[in-house]
Amino acid sequence: MSLDQLIGFTNLFTFWAFVKLFFLVLLFFYFVLSLVIARQVDLMNQVLGTNISPFIRLVVIVHSVAVAILFLLAFALV
Repeated sequence: MSLDQLIGFTNLFTFWAFVKLFFLVLLFFYFVLSLVIARQVDLMNQVLGTNISPFIRLVVIVHSVAVAILFLLAFALV
């Protein structure tokens, strides 16, 4: 392997490492956003309790768990 090929491989590796790190940070912020949305839904249900409130809460919990699993899976694969 020549020096030019080695330098090109190193630059490519650095670029992909940056992309992976960027997506991990993005997924982490999305997880935090899902927790904020869960808190907002809880506050909304305290003020405006309706018949559909338990279903909305279930959707929020499933969404937050799915995002957490996605983040952990992405973290494990990196």
